[in-house]
Amino acid sequence: MSAEYNYRRDLGLAELLPAIAIGLGAGLAGFYLARVMAEKTPLVPRSNGTKSIARSEPPQPPRAAIKPAAR
Repeated sequence: MSAEYNYRRDLGLAELLPAIAIGLGAGLAGFYLARVMAEKTPLVPRSNGTKSIARSEPPQPPRAAIKPAAR
């Protein structure tokens, strides 16, 4: 055994708060970055033949919703 032995003391809330805040901040930053990367439009179209998520033109409304203009 070592001649010098240190006992660990209990930490109070004031001493744990900075570590908790850093952990929450890092978790939120990681979640935000993952969400941004998952939602971004791909710069290069997919080449494996699957349909790309990005649209080349805006979606059109259904034909039943198009009404002639009243005169």
